[in-house]
Amino acid sequence: DSQALKQLTAVLHYYAGDPQAEADFSKMNQEQPDDFFAANFLALSLSDAKAPDGKPDDVKRAKAIRIAEMNARLNPRSPVALATLGWTYFNAGRINEATQLFAALEQQQNLQVAPDTAYYMARTFAALPSQQYPNALGRAKSLLELSVQAGGVFRYRKQAEEWLTALGGVVPPQSGASSRPATVAVPETPKAEEPKQPASGTKEDDKK
Repeated sequence: DSQALKQLTAVLHYYAGDPQAEADFSKMNQEQPDDFFAANFLALSLSDAKAPDGKPDDVKRAKAIRIAEMNARLNPRSPVALATLGWTYFNAGRINEATQLFAALEQQQNLQVAPDTAYYMARTFAALPSQQYPNALGRAKSLLELSVQAGGVFRYRKQAEEWLTALGGVVPPQSGASSRPATVAVPETPKAEEPKQPASGTKEDDKK
């Protein structure tokens, strides 16, 4: 009957990719609608949900966004709440909204994020058109490196390591070692990258 044990079991289901996590967190959310922990994980679980045919469940993804938006409104300074909202936007194909949210999150001084958040940001930035955002893929690679170097529980570690290798990065030995911090410090970055404007063809513009 321990609430802590129920939470731990639900988290283990979530990190194992077990659909039971959705039911666990849904029950917790119904019993305590104002509990941030349950609402946050419920949004993440719904955002990853699949329909019986194996395709993304758009109805559940829409519900995930509603829950994440409410959590973000109630906790506007929480990097966790904002990261979850950004991830639900990304999974729903709302790339521009996810990008704006993560770009704003990056501007926070001394930002500490979980490896999951770094992965969410990397996926989002890499989805941007390279012609308009020439630095986005490089930024995604840097975030992937941060995520795989961190310790702690990380649901998307395997995907992050495979993707980093595909981009020419090096996965450190025992990247999941518990001796490393469970959060990573995101280096200070310039203001959010603006879309690259088409060149006008003049020498003065070329200099700019």
